[in-house]
Amino acid sequence: GYTNITEYTYELFYLDLSTSFENDKLTWTSIPDGFLPIYTWRSTAVLSLDNSTIYLYGGYMMNKDEEYDFSNLVYTYDYPTSTWSVPKLGGDPVPPRQDIKGVIDKTGKMYIFGGFNATNLTSNRGVLYNDMNVLNTVSNTWTTLSISGSLPNRANEYAVNILPNGIIVYFGGIEMVIDDADFTVADINKIKLFDTNTNEWSLMDATGDVIESRISFSSVL
Repeated sequence: GYTNITEYTYELFYLDLSTSFENDKLTWTSIPDGFLPIYTWRSTAVLSLDNSTIYLYGGYMMNKDEEYDFSNLVYTYDYPTSTWSVPKLGGDPVPPRQDIKGVIDKTGKMYIFGGFNATNLTSNRGVLYNDMNVLNTVSNTWTTLSISGSLPNRANEYAVNILPNGIIVYFGGIEMVIDDADFTVADINKIKLFDTNTNEWSLMDATGDVIESRISFSSVL
């Protein structure tokens, strides 16, 4: 992450919720041996099926000389040894992405929808996507899914959860409604659903209390 607009951090720390605790006395614990090999922010991470490995993907990436470095888009952290490594990945080529959130299904596949690719890091201008890229953490291969039917708007900075039945729920964030148009805040009542069983998109309208649309937030089931 970054601590202010010009200073970045590569720290790794955790909050242990497996033991009893008082809500007003939560304790963060730093893992000095687990510090990241790069600075990264606006990235995403998932945990492997056996809870032993963190998969960190995307975001803005800088080496320790504070130079942008996208030579490796995926890093893994091994809990038992407290070490970071760069996995050898095969499959489809995937360009850098920022402002994305990933989820992992019960077969070990991490799903990454859309996101932003800053092609000009000085002006922070770039391309917004609406594709679906899948990293199989078992075989270490990327696949860009070929999806029939209509696709949702290009989007990033959304919230996402995966349901037990394999349906991924996306809402909020930033969208590009028409190609080459300005980015707009997505209507939070327009819920995007992706079925990982059929690789099909559908839309659902949310009702109830009035909730303001928003970006850069998170959600849990």
